[in-house]
Amino acid sequence: MLKQIEGSQGVAEAVALCRPQVICAYPITPQTHIVEGIGAMVKAGTLKNCEFINVESEFAALSVAIGASAVGARAYTATASQGLLFMAEAVYNAAGLGLPIVMTIGNRAIGAPINIWNDHSDSMALKDAGLIQLHAETNQEAADLHIQAFRLAEMLSCPVMVCMDGFILTHAFERVDIPTQEQVDELEGGQRSQVETGSDPSDPERAPPPVTGAIGRSYNQIYYDRGDRLARIDGEPMTSLITFPANGRIPELTPEGARRKREYHDFRSRFGAFDHPELRPLAERCIVFYGSSSASVMGPPMTP
Repeated sequence: MLKQIEGSQGVAEAVALCRPQVICAYPITPQTHIVEGIGAMVKAGTLKNCEFINVESEFAALSVAIGASAVGARAYTATASQGLLFMAEAVYNAAGLGLPIVMTIGNRAIGAPINIWNDHSDSMALKDAGLIQLHAETNQEAADLHIQAFRLAEMLSCPVMVCMDGFILTHAFERVDIPTQEQVDELEGGQRSQVETGSDPSDPERAPPPVTGAIGRSYNQIYYDRGDRLARIDGEPMTSLITFPANGRIPELTPEGARRKREYHDFRSRFGAFDHPELRPLAERCIVFYGSSSASVMGPPMTP
C-alpha cells in the first residue's frame, strides 16, 4: 500500500509486519520515532504477542535482546550515535553468539561534544564487529531492508544492523510502498521452514566418520578423537596432517598454473608494489558512498 509517511513510521510498520516478539527500547535522537511507533502498536494491540520493554540504557536494550534471542524469541532494538557506542560490548557478544537480532541505526555523528546531525561514524565504528550492515538510500529501501534483515539474520545466525541517515531519512516524509501482512508472511514462511530444518538435532547414534585418506587431507582430522593425542590417518598415527603428496612438498605448478601466475604478476606490475587507488588512471577510480548521498553525489574522480 502506497503511503506518504515519515521514514521512521515506515520502518516501524515494516518491523511490525515481521512479528517481533521482544522489543527493547531506549530513546535517542534520531531513532526515537521508530520505537515510539512500534510501542504505540503494541499498546493498541495491533502488534500482538510482542513484549515491549523499556530499559535504562542502550547497553541494557541490546543485553535484553540478547537474552530474548538466546531463548528463541525474535528480538529487535534501535539506537544511534553514542547509544550504539554504549552498546558496543553487547554488539560483539551478540555477533559472537550468532544471535539473529535486528537493530535499526539512525545514523548520527559521534558528539564532539554534541552533534545530532547525520554522519556514519557510529555504524562505521562497529563495521568489524561481526554483524551485517545494510545501508538504505531511501525510505523505501529502509522499509524493505528491515523485512529482508529478519530473514538474513535467521538464515545466517548473525545480527543484522539496518542503517538509515538520521533526519535526512528518519524524519523525512516520502512515498513508501508498505507490503501487506500476507506478503511478508509468504516471504517469512519459506525462511521459517529453512530455519526449522537447519535446527534439527543431529543423530546421537550416528556412526563416527570413517578413517580414510580423504578425511586425512582435512585439518579437521585432528579434532576426531581416536583415543590418543595424535592424528590417525588410514589407521596410522601421524604427527603431521600433510598427507598429499607423500613427501610433504608442494608439487610443481602445471603449465596452466604457471601461465596464470605469469598473467597475475604482469597485471600487478602495472600498478607497482601496492594497488592503491592513486596508482590507477583517473578513468578507473571509484568513490564509495553510504546512505542517502549515494544517488545525489556525482562528479569527476578526485585528482591526486
